[in-house]
Amino acid sequence: MIKIKNILFLLSLLNLMTVSCQSKSEDINLSILNEPIKNVAGSKEIYPLKYRDFIDSLHSRVVLQENYIQDKWQPFINDKLKLNYMDVYFNKEKIIGFKGSFEANSENQAENLYTKLLNNFSSDKAFKKIVLNSIDPNLKFNEWESNNLIVGTKYEKPNNSVSIIVIYKNELSSFYDKIFYSEFLNLTQFRDSNSQIKFKELKVSPAKDDKNFYKEKFKELKNEYNKK
Repeated sequence: MIKIKNILFLLSLLNLMTVSCQSKSEDINLSILNEPIKNVAGSKEIYPLKYRDFIDSLHSRVVLQENYIQDKWQPFINDKLKLNYMDVYFNKEKIIGFKGSFEANSENQAENLYTKLLNNFSSDKAFKKIVLNSIDPNLKFNEWESNNLIVGTKYEKPNNSVSIIVIYKNELSSFYDKIFYSEFLNLTQFRDSNSQIKFKELKVSPAKDDKNFYKEKFKELKNEYNKK
């Protein structure tokens, strides 16, 4: 019995070490990744990930809003960097990542949030900055990697939207490309050739609504042609 207690004690210490080693910065808290799924999901609705008619049988998510996001799950200690929305992702065994958004009521507030986010990760030696290709002046993406994690930030200037995305690196190989990009805000999609990540390709046929749309368009074009 004593040996079992000792083993359990050592396992609990190992779990705490895993949480603390995700980031060496005192300003970044990613302990939600080590929460049991039942503590986060509770009785909330669980959504399977999907793209068109394809359903990912391995991954799911729950939605947390405002009061349902416990303070201990907030990724930053700074009160001005509190998430008011989170999607928490898990496989059948554990939490694998999350994305979240911050409330910003003005461009100035959004800029300040974005700058604070960059400073937090840029000053943390556990994270290495990843080079990204620029795609749109109104969209600002940033990415970092640690030994175990990929972290991204996204700032959409037209609607003052600031988001953060976090996921375990070893989980990427189990995702299909279209599902991953749509759920994780195009994380990793704009990397240069030196750091690109390959996903399993999801090949899906057009949805029924798409097929009907193209059929109707074809009929319209055909009628227009016959009138000439």
